[in-house]
Amino acid sequence: MFKLVDNLTFWWPVKVYEPNPSKTGDTVEHVFEVEFEIISKDESRASARARRALLEEIKTDLTDVELEALQDKIDLHDLAAMRRVVRNWRKIESDAGEAIPFNDQTFAAVWAHRRVQMALVRAYDEAITLEKGRAKN
Repeated sequence: MFKLVDNLTFWWPVKVYEPNPSKTGDTVEHVFEVEFEIISKDESRASARARRALLEEIKTDLTDVELEALQDKIDLHDLAAMRRVVRNWRKIESDAGEAIPFNDQTFAAVWAHRRVQMALVRAYDEAITLEKGRAKN
């Protein structure tokens, strides 16, 4: 039976692709799991509008300092938007092999890696659009 819940949370695999340090021109896939929360359509649209408003501030006459400050605002928006939907993670560890606990500080540190940003965005989009499930049918 389908159960309609207001705040649906679920675990989803996040695939991070990195250059293979041992083989030229090759990539390595690493997978960890994230507990996402699906946000409402209204909240999602509001976040998208806020990001678009920041992007509309980009003008050709901005100085490098102004452009960098605007990029910082966009980066902070993106961090907050993803942090809003990520509730937890598992199977992610440090170079030393120790589990990295989930909290605001570790999330920001992990998010700082562009390849992880791309993987999280891709995983959330895949989950909410159910593209993975459709591809199998």
